[in-house]
Amino acid sequence: MKLIIVLLVSIFGFLLFVEATEVKPCKVPSQWTANVYDRDDKAKYRSRAELTYDAVNRRIRKIGIEKIGEFADYVDSILLYNENIEYRYSYTTKKCQKSTLKNNWLGFDLPQNASYYGEQTIGLTGANDSSLVASVWGASIHTDGQNFELLSLLSKTNCVPITFYLDNDLHNYQAFFFNVNGKPLDSEAFAIRSECL
Repeated sequence: MKLIIVLLVSIFGFLLFVEATEVKPCKVPSQWTANVYDRDDKAKYRSRAELTYDAVNRRIRKIGIEKIGEFADYVDSILLYNENIEYRYSYTTKKCQKSTLKNNWLGFDLPQNASYYGEQTIGLTGANDSSLVASVWGASIHTDGQNFELLSLLSKTNCVPITFYLDNDLHNYQAFFFNVNGKPLDSEAFAIRSECL
């Protein structure tokens, strides 16, 4: 009988400990490069590009193929959120367009109100070097005058982005990141092309 009571108290104590343990959102690296495939079918948008990400200075560069509606182009886009400017060079037309950004900085960081949904294994479970453990997070966010449901998968180790989803009635944006490199950014990573000056 004493053994059963001790066992029940232990189980109850463990459950209280697990319930009290709150998983806090991890911090995505502030500067990195990656290959990215992103799409928003509701907005008829797709791209496959090299991405340079700098959350410290709130800027993003994408070089690659972008398709909006039926129009596809090979572009070099630099989005400078602190300056509210986008430089967009078309390799097809050899012209650069400077414009005001249409959206606010969101970045790929988890919001503080993000909820932890658990862990998932990507790849083959139980085999050495054949899988990656991802933490899954979700949140409701408001940006650019719209409400979105966010779902983000990040590597459990080092909080490296794997996938990022934003969904509402107008958008279902998805980004998939490959070959993420967290080395310090090259000083020329955001150099503006001479055609844009």
